[in-house]
Amino acid sequence: MSEECINVQNNEGIFWLDDYNGKAQGGYYIRCNLKEYIKHFKENGLKVVGIKVSEDSDWNLEFICEKIEVENESSF
Repeated sequence: MSEECINVQNNEGIFWLDDYNGKAQGGYYIRCNLKEYIKHFKENGLKVVGIKVSEDSDWNLEFICEKIEVENESSF
């Protein structure tokens, strides 16, 4: 994500398709409780850095969070 996509002053982030190069227009708003999930992650020390949208039949959203390094984390 480029610096242009982050509004540091208002602590906002814009999640953008990496391969999108066309013109875009905002202004389409929906009411939902996503803020409650993001707030929950934040309260538990996680920072949401991306959102994946699965265009399958359920249109699931996956929150991608900053990786937390854990001491003594074993790898296989």
